[in-house]
Amino acid sequence: MQYAFFNPALVMKLVEVVKGPHVSEETAQIAYQLCERLDKVPVMLNKEVEGFLMNRFVRALRLEAYWLVDMG
Repeated sequence: MQYAFFNPALVMKLVEVVKGPHVSEETAQIAYQLCERLDKVPVMLNKEVEGFLMNRFVRALRLEAYWLVDMG
């Protein structure tokens, strides 16, 4: 189980809760609920993927921006 708080953690609401292959559904739900109690907005990822969720979005946006600059 991993948590990914976004910086600065005191300001940012989003938290990625990543459920690894050996984590029970009960444990994942407890982590999710903890994030809600901390007044955060949790997003559950049911398996680990490279870059998790937001880093994958940012990478795609960055590559698109590079392409747009390259195309003028």
